[in-house]
Amino acid sequence: MSSGPVHLDAPTFQSQQHTDQSAVLSSPDSPVLRLVDKSMLPRSRFSRLVYSWLETLGDIQDEKLGMVELHPDVFATHPRMDILHRCVRWQKFYRKINYDFARTRAEMRGGGRKPWPQKGSGRARHGSIRSPLWHLGGKTHGPRGPFSYYQYLSLKERALGLKVALTVKHNQGDLHIVDTLEIPTADPEYLEDLTRYRNWGKSVLLVDVNVPVLSEYALSLESHVKRRYIEKIAIIDIDPVTVPCHQFVRQCLPPVEQSDLFSYLVLQTSHYTNEQFKNYKSLEAYNHVVSGFIAEVKGKIIAGKYVVVAKVRHSQRMNDAPADVWLIVQTDGAVISAHCHCKAGLGESCSHIASVLFYIECWTRINGNLACTQVKCTWILPTYAKAVHYERVRDIDFTSAKRLKENLDHKIDSFTPTSQDSALPSHEETEVEQDSVPPSCEKTAIAEDSVPPSCEKTAVAEDSVPPSCAVAEDSVPPSCEKTAVAEDSVPPSHGKTEVAEESVPTAEEIKQISTK
Repeated sequence: MSSGPVHLDAPTFQSQQHTDQSAVLSSPDSPVLRLVDKSMLPRSRFSRLVYSWLETLGDIQDEKLGMVELHPDVFATHPRMDILHRCVRWQKFYRKINYDFARTRAEMRGGGRKPWPQKGSGRARHGSIRSPLWHLGGKTHGPRGPFSYYQYLSLKERALGLKVALTVKHNQGDLHIVDTLEIPTADPEYLEDLTRYRNWGKSVLLVDVNVPVLSEYALSLESHVKRRYIEKIAIIDIDPVTVPCHQFVRQCLPPVEQSDLFSYLVLQTSHYTNEQFKNYKSLEAYNHVVSGFIAEVKGKIIAGKYVVVAKVRHSQRMNDAPADVWLIVQTDGAVISAHCHCKAGLGESCSHIASVLFYIECWTRINGNLACTQVKCTWILPTYAKAVHYERVRDIDFTSAKRLKENLDHKIDSFTPTSQDSALPSHEETEVEQDSVPPSCEKTAIAEDSVPPSCEKTAVAEDSVPPSCAVAEDSVPPSCEKTAVAEDSVPPSHGKTEVAEESVPTAEEIKQISTK
């Protein structure tokens, strides 16, 4: 077992400088290094507390940031060397395969003729030169590889072996816990100098508990594709390919609808081009579902998200192995990410992914219970409203839109003008003579007692003209636009207002006032 530091998240502890007090570590996602909660995880009264120094890789100097409290069931277990020996042998022979293969006399080339007669030659009787008795003959009971040395070891023994190894390494001082794996430089010699200065030994194993274990397929991807692959599976912290097939269930599928298909295949933004997929051609993948290209679709809930794995046959290469597809979908049916092992699947949108989505959508319509009429206030909800308040049935108007339109048209057709509307002056009555109205005057003067609320112009008597408006006809400023017109020149907008004829000054009277 190699010694080395184990990474923990820095915000989960309280940093202290050379103190005897322990900093409480909180890491609920880590099954090995987790917070010791006396109420939730009671330990035996015979167990002792386990502490370890918290270090950092930011400096070559062995600086202590504080202390962390470790779980005694993991780092203070009884050392079982027999269990540890079983685990070491299990790991050693886990992938060991013997490929030695020896051919028998029947598999050797030649030897079909009897080398000499049975009798008369004085030599021993033989029937073939490929007999195991002859040189270059076949082998009897030889190795018949490939042969695997794998031995089954229960999960309980493997977990106990890991706890024994961590306990022994901690007691020997070979287990170092650091706040983060970030180093100030990318030079590999920095880590060599750090391990040499701190006397960590020749072999150091760096373990990051936050990085998911990748499958062999993910490890074989290119660097930029692998980086995107890790980003997609980071939401569930596990590679769907590494999950055993027997843990997925056929009936555990997300409620995907047609709007979710369109949102992902057409409107989703690509990571590589920063543009929408607009994969309208993938919408034809419904034919793959009808043709039976979908081999298997199963699902499982991981970290509150639906993880779906499927196998889809190729449309042009039916004899090839099916393409492996996995999807991560929210509980409401929105597709978060998808991946396919084909070339187009690296772009997160291909016909295989689309066919799986169509299959799930069909399954939802058959077995699902998310019909639009079964969700409250969503199937008739307008786009501008966020919620619809419930009303009593007797207060709801169930009249159709067609009927409401007919009632509105009937009201418009049956509308007749009233007597007041008939008394309004016509357009011809509102015309005035050109010689009675000055060119610069465009407003009408109305008696003060007959001015409606909407009309703020007042008729001014001849002797009450303010000095600012007593100017000649040809010198009336633009700001003085209130003039008096005859009664027959009242515009229709003033209704039945009355105008005093004797208060309307003529052009000659205005000229006389200006001379005075």
